[in-house]
Amino acid sequence: MDLKPENILEIEFSRSFRGYNEDEVNEFIEEIAEAVEAAQKEKEKLQQEYEKLLQENEEYRRKVNELSQYAKRLEGNFRRMEKTIRNREGTDSSRITNAFKGSSDTRESNC
Repeated sequence: MDLKPENILEIEFSRSFRGYNEDEVNEFIEEIAEAVEAAQKEKEKLQQEYEKLLQENEEYRRKVNELSQYAKRLEGNFRRMEKTIRNREGTDSSRITNAFKGSSDTRESNC
């Protein structure tokens, strides 16, 4: 049996002499149909929210991936800068040392 609200409302029961009160049964069936309809609407609403959340989640995953790649590029740039600075510091130290040596050699020869 398909439990759509319209199908529930169309259900008919056979009559008997000592059966249930027809008005009570019909009223209960209407309540069931309304409850099923409300549940179906809620299900559709939740399905839409779920789809939206899936899309948002995919967007956030994409952004996290982009940021991760960006962070890796920054880390590579930082390491290259550190290496360049160390090389320059070494070169500068050598220049200063050589300059001092050169000036002391010049002083010794002038004396």
